Amino acid sequence: MSALRRGWYLGDESFRDRLLAIADTQGLKTRKRTSLTPEILRSHGITEAKKIIQKSFEELELTLDDKQESLRKGDYRKVAIATLLKSKTEVTNQWITQQLKMGHENSVNRLIRKGKDDSETKKLVRRLNKMFKRVD
Repeated sequence: MSALRRGWYLGDESFRDRLLAIADTQGLKTRKRTSLTPEILRSHGITEAKKIIQKSFEELELTLDDKQESLRKGDYRKVAIATLLKSKTEVTNQWITQQLKMGHENSVNRLIRKGKDDSETKKLVRRLNKMFKRVD
């Protein structure tokens, strides 16, 4: 249901209309949306991702220099921010590695998986998630 609430569905327009009708009969608030182009969705995702990076760096009291080169590629703070970006946006690994200077794009998923086992990274991800829930 969370994917449906976000407006995602698999099927044609008649299937969407049936889903909306079911939601209406159950008293769920819905609105019809026009289809958004991939370019619009991508630009919105990038805008949101940039906000997440900026607010995360402010919360962690990091500077632009920290994002660039002074932190190692797999620093737990970068991994926590990458984890947040992957969970809250649809930006690509390539975009994340370019923005956070995390090396090769193939390493992002590996670093995130590794971070899930690291207590310090998990704690930081929870802290950042709470911060964004307060902001939303």
